[in-house]
Amino acid sequence: MEKIALPFLQTKGFVFWTIRPPFVTKGLLDEIASISGLPIVVVYLQDDSREDRAGINVFPPSSSEECINGSQMVKSKSQLKAFIRNHSDWIHIFTGVGFLKGQINSYLKSINPQSVSIVWTERPIYLGKFKRLKERIKYLLNVRLRLLYSKNVDLLFAYGEPAVKEFLSYGWPKNKVFPLMYCPNFSPTVPTADFKLAKNVKNILYVGRFDFYVKGVDVLMKSIAAINKTCQEKVRFYFAGGYGNDRAQIMKFIQSTPNCTFIGKTSLLETESIMPLFDAVIVPSVRDGWNVNPYLATMSGIPTLCSTGAGSQDLIEKYHCGLVFNGGDSTSLTATLKTFLNFGTTQFNELVNNAIAAKTQIGPRSEALYVLQTIDKFAMEQASK
Repeated sequence: MEKIALPFLQTKGFVFWTIRPPFVTKGLLDEIASISGLPIVVVYLQDDSREDRAGINVFPPSSSEECINGSQMVKSKSQLKAFIRNHSDWIHIFTGVGFLKGQINSYLKSINPQSVSIVWTERPIYLGKFKRLKERIKYLLNVRLRLLYSKNVDLLFAYGEPAVKEFLSYGWPKNKVFPLMYCPNFSPTVPTADFKLAKNVKNILYVGRFDFYVKGVDVLMKSIAAINKTCQEKVRFYFAGGYGNDRAQIMKFIQSTPNCTFIGKTSLLETESIMPLFDAVIVPSVRDGWNVNPYLATMSGIPTLCSTGAGSQDLIEKYHCGLVFNGGDSTSLTATLKTFLNFGTTQFNELVNNAIAAKTQIGPRSEALYVLQTIDKFAMEQASK
């Protein structure tokens, strides 16, 4: 493996603070350890009980990685301070700006003011009734958060360009904020699911939580009903996941709609294994942090029909490997579906080829190299002061 020069990266390792054991960042962490040759300690505060993670060892550590349950440690000031003191010359990465409101980063900076603190975060999400009021409150709360804590944050990596723009609007310094993407380990295997795809139609997959509030499945249902008035014979929709607050309503819709199929309560790993079989993945999110499905679809070499509410739509726009529609807008989604279903072979293959080409430019290794080089550049700038 080619040696990467990181001359200013002077650290003993990385401490990765997270609420639950990492899944969507696992590939990125593996490559950071591999490229840097430095150890990683993952400290998680809660066990992951999400249904889509069932049966998955979300963090099987390599020889350079350690994963520890820190739920008890953070309750004890003495234990927490002892751990931080022993790792005060490591780079600390916090998943989410919410970590800044706790004691961990303040302890770190008090013990070693020269320590490097980094945040990896999605954009904040506030939805529901009184949207405009909540958006205003969200803005004010995040400006306050930035005023209180940004001085103790050296770099902020926001998931997706929309999140970068949002954090800049809160006043975060431009030289501190950089885009990032989730990078789970992705190794599609031979499909094991016991189902067959329909022939001579476009087979479109929705995978994830059965939820209206964030995931926008109600928007998708409205669009399917509209599409089926004229194009039902051209398309079949498949739903994978089966967990979530709105499961009952969505299952009723699937069971009563002739061209909809429920695959089952599949894990993310099982879904990844079948994703390459489909013609497209659909992501109807209303307001997501950074939906990982456009990334998984691109790595599978298939197009994504992606909402502007996904947070990850910039990936599809940048590499032209799908179509983007307005989040929360069933009319926009319906028009996008009609466009996709009316594509000829040349137009469809162009999206597929763009996705295949994008696979060579994204992924855990390229993202890890970019993160490490960004940190190294920051260290260089600090050394020159």
